[in-house]
Amino acid sequence: MRRIALVLSSLIACSAALSQAQEPPGRVGRLAYAEGGVSMYQDPEQGWEQAYVNSPVTSENSVWTQPGARAELRVGGTALRLDEDTQLDVSEIADDALEAGVARGALNVRVRYKQGAERFAISTPHARFILEADGRYRIDADPDANQSRLTVFSGAASMETSQGRVRVDPGRSIVVHGASSEYAFETAQDDAFDRWALERDNQWRDAVSRRYVSTYMTGYEDLDGYGQWSQDADYGALWFPARVASDWAPYRNGRWSYVRPWGWTWIDDEPWGYAPSHYGRWVFVRNRWGWDPGRRVERPAWAPALVGWVGGANWSAGGSPGASNVIAWYPLAPWERYEPWYRSNANYLGRVNSAVQDRAPRGWQGHGDDWRRINRDRATTVVQRDAMLDRRPVQHSIVAIAPDALRRQQTIGPAQVRQALPQHSELIRRRAEPGQATAAPSRRPAASGAPAQASQGAPQQNSLALPDFSRRPTPAVLAPAPANRPPSQATRPGGPFPGARIEPNPLAAPPAVNPAAGGNANPAARAEPLPPAPVNDRQREAQQLQQQRQVREAQQLQERAQREAQQQREAQQRDAQQRDAQQRDARQRDTQQRQAREAQQQERSQGEAQQQREAQQRDAQLRDAQQRDAQQRDAQQRDAQQRDTQQRQAREAQLQQERAQREAQQQQQRDAQQLQQQQERAARAGQQQAQQAQQAAQQALRAQDAQRAQEAQRAARGAPPPQPAPANPVARGERDKEADKAKEKEKEEKQR
Repeated sequence: MRRIALVLSSLIACSAALSQAQEPPGRVGRLAYAEGGVSMYQDPEQGWEQAYVNSPVTSENSVWTQPGARAELRVGGTALRLDEDTQLDVSEIADDALEAGVARGALNVRVRYKQGAERFAISTPHARFILEADGRYRIDADPDANQSRLTVFSGAASMETSQGRVRVDPGRSIVVHGASSEYAFETAQDDAFDRWALERDNQWRDAVSRRYVSTYMTGYEDLDGYGQWSQDADYGALWFPARVASDWAPYRNGRWSYVRPWGWTWIDDEPWGYAPSHYGRWVFVRNRWGWDPGRRVERPAWAPALVGWVGGANWSAGGSPGASNVIAWYPLAPWERYEPWYRSNANYLGRVNSAVQDRAPRGWQGHGDDWRRINRDRATTVVQRDAMLDRRPVQHSIVAIAPDALRRQQTIGPAQVRQALPQHSELIRRRAEPGQATAAPSRRPAASGAPAQASQGAPQQNSLALPDFSRRPTPAVLAPAPANRPPSQATRPGGPFPGARIEPNPLAAPPAVNPAAGGNANPAARAEPLPPAPVNDRQREAQQLQQQRQVREAQQLQERAQREAQQQREAQQRDAQQRDAQQRDARQRDTQQRQAREAQQQERSQGEAQQQREAQQRDAQLRDAQQRDAQQRDAQQRDAQQRDTQQRQAREAQLQQERAQREAQQQQQRDAQQLQQQQERAARAGQQQAQQAQQAAQQALRAQDAQRAQEAQRAARGAPPPQPAPANPVARGERDKEADKAKEKEKEEKQR
C-alpha cells in the first residue's frame, strides 16, 4: 500500500508538472456580431448561457442561434456566420487548425489570408469538408432530411472520404444523403443569408491596420472603422479610438466572464474592443488613451485581459475586512510585464511580453519613477466581487475609493490574484441560487447530431443539449446506386434535389461474395452415401462406383470450399495488409506532417527571433536616427540662435548708424538754421548800422548846413566864426569795437 501511495503521488506530481508546463492557447476567436437570441456553451458545469459580443471562442465551445437570429464568429482573417436555428460546435482552434462541426443549420464561411500550413475542416453528421484556399463557402446540415451540403461560391474545397477526397469546383454544390450514402452535384445558388454574409464581407476594411498588426490577430478588422493610427516618438505606431467620452479608460466598459482554461476573462462592450483588450498595452499620451500593439509579429499571443491587479483578498470598500470585498485593476503600460493568474509556461510569457520596453518616456526622463504609476493612477477601476460573479456591466458597478486610499494599496502577484478573484466553485453556487438560472436556448440544439426539438413551455435543461466536440471520423466510402434501379430512386425519400445529378463514388468497391455462403459449410457431409443394402456383385460394383464417384465429387467440393476459404483468407489478409499499409501511410503522413509542423514551428521561431533581432536593430537605428535628429535639431537651433543674434546685432548697429546719421543731419540743420539766423541778425545789424551811419551822416550834413548857415548869418552880421567842438573819444572807440566784431563774424561764417 505504501508503494502504491508513492507511485500515485509521483504520478500526481508528474501530471501537475505537465499541466503547469502546458502553454495556453495562443489563438482565440470571438463572437463578433449577434442579432436576436444567441447562446454559447463554454463550461459543462454552467451549460448554455447568454452570448455577448466580443465573447472569446476557443476549443470545445459551441454557439447556437435561435429562430430569427444570426451570429458571426471571427478567428483571425476568417469569418464564420450562422444563420437562424444553427448549432456550431467548435472542436479545436489552434495556431494552424480550425476544426468545427455543424450539427444543424447553415454556416457561411469567408476565408481570407489563409497560410499554407493552416487547416480548415467543417464536419456535419453525414460528411467532412476541407476548405483549402481563400474563398466563400457554405455548409448546410439537415438532420431531419438526413442530408448535408457544401457550396463553393469561390475558392477550393473538397469532401473527405476514407479513400480520398472528392473535389468541389467553384460555382458548384455537393449534396450527401445519409440514408443511401450517395452524393449529388448541383449548381451553386445563394439566398438571403448568403447575400447578408456578402454584405458583411463588403464592410471588411483593414488596409491601414494590416501595416501595424498581423491578420492572425483576432479583432484587428474593426480598428480601421473605429479609430485612427498615429506615430509617436516614444512608442511608434499607436491606435486611438474615436468617439469615446472624455473620462473613458480601458477595461472599464464591459464585464468579466469565467472562460476555460484561463478563468476570469474581460469582455469589452465596444465593437472594436476585442483586439485592444487581449493584445498589446495602453498608454496615456497627448491627453488621451492610445493602444500600443507593440512591434508587428506574425503570430501574437492572446491574453484574457492585460491588466494589473490592486488590493487583495481582504480589501474592503468600508475598511473592515470581510465587508463589501472589492477588487481593482488597471491597464498595463508598455513598460509593465504581464503576469498570468492561470497556468502557463516560459514560451507563452516570452510571447505575451515580447514588446515590453522598460524605459521612461521622454517627458519623464530625469523626473524620478512616477511615470511607472501613470496607468494605475489614471485608470484603476474598483468593483465589488459580486459584480464579477453576476457578470454585471462594470461601468454601472464602480465603487468610489479615495485616491489616497487607492494609492496605499499594493499591486498583487499571480498567487494573490488567484486568492482575491472569485473561485469557480463560487460561480457554480451562484448560478444554482434562485433567480440565477442560465439562459438556455428556446429551442434545444441537437446533441451528437440528433434532430433538434422545439421547446415546450419552460426552457430545456442545459444537460439535455450537450454539444458534440469529438472529431467526427472520416465517412466511409460512399456506395453507388443499385444497378437494378435508376440513381434517381436511390436517393433520400422524396426524390433527388431539383436539377441534381446522382453520381456513384468511383472509389467504392462492390461487396465481396462468398460462394459457399448459400449452403452448408461442409459439402462433404451433404454427399456422404447411405449404408449399402445387401445386393449381388453387379449391384455391389455399381454401388462402389457410385460411392467412389460421390467421394470424388465430395472431395472436389471440399477442395473447392477449401480453395474458396483460402482465397477468402488471402483476401482478408490482403485487406488487412492494405489496412496496415494505409495505417502505416497515415502514421507516416502524420509523422511527416508533425515534422513539417515542427519544422514550420522552428522556422516561425527562427523567423520571430530574426524579426525580434531586426526589430531591435530597427529600434537601435531608430534611436540613433532620433539622436542624430535631436543633435541636428540642437545644432540647427544653435545656428538659428547665432543667426538671430547676428541679425539682431546688425539691426542694432544699422539702427545706431541711422540714428547717428539722423542726429548729424538734425545737427547740421540746426547749425544751418543758427548760421542763417546769425547771418540774418548780422545783416539786420549791418542794415541798422548803415542806417545809423546814414542818419549820422545826414545829421552831420544837416549840422554842417546849419553851421554854414549860421556862419553865413554871422558873417553877414560881422561876428567871428564859432570853434568846432572836440570829438568824443569814447563814442569813437565803441564804434570801432562793433566794426571789429562784425568783421570777425563774417570770417567765421566764411570758414564754416
